[in-house]
Amino acid sequence: MAKKNNDNNTGKIGAAIIGTVFGAALSQPSDQEKKEIQEYRKNKPEFINYQSRKQQFFTFLANEGMFNQFIIKDHEYNERFRRLRKLKKGHTLAKDQIALELFKETVRAYSNGLTRLTIVSCGILLEHIIKKHNPKRISFNERIEALKAQNIIDKKDYHFLHGLREERNYNVHDLPEKVELKDAEITINLTIKIMDSLL
Repeated sequence: MAKKNNDNNTGKIGAAIIGTVFGAALSQPSDQEKKEIQEYRKNKPEFINYQSRKQQFFTFLANEGMFNQFIIKDHEYNERFRRLRKLKKGHTLAKDQIALELFKETVRAYSNGLTRLTIVSCGILLEHIIKKHNPKRISFNERIEALKAQNIIDKKDYHFLHGLREERNYNVHDLPEKVELKDAEITINLTIKIMDSLL
């Protein structure tokens, strides 16, 4: 009787192992599915961009006289959006809902030509991401120093982060007369570069 039970258990274990191996093989995405996933990840930022602007489109579409204005604004928006550096670690960013929302808001600000808001948003976004590396209750300045001491950022990024920190504070408190679009473009693209090294 004991031998029969052992044979029965051995059969069940063997079936479980074969089932597990077979299930794992079935759950692996095919080459076509892998390609579709890569394509989805590549196009996701653009999809989010259009999704965030659908209400604006319908507003202009409802008023024929304003539609030409929409076309001009849309062209300018798309030109700015095309000049954005591609975020390589978007899949990692998607795991942090707050960072993802901050990133989308920053991209929208830049794409809409809101230069001051772009610089302030870049500072807030990077400060949030940098906090993940050092969650202690210390200042943004001290966090930047810690990243440099740990060789997580290079000398250029170190100086950029300090400059951004100061510029953000200046923009929030003193509101300069004008921030050029080119400055906002450089700032957001350097922000994306640093995000790729920190995420």
